[in-house]
Amino acid sequence: MKITSVDVIRSNDERCPGRSWKPIFVRINTDEGIYGYGEAGVAYTTGGFAASEMLVDYAGFILGK
Repeated sequence: MKITSVDVIRSNDERCPGRSWKPIFVRINTDEGIYGYGEAGVAYTTGGFAASEMLVDYAGFILGK
């Protein structure tokens, strides 16, 4: 089994104005069709953007790029 891609999903829910929680999700996909989800735990205020960018950088390490 080999990891084929890492998807970083930035949620920006505009239905709840004033909320500082912007969840960041990650989906890791494999060549066998198995996948898993995770969430960044620092997705508050400006930390959400920083967390998503760190996950994008880490995805490169996981994929060997």
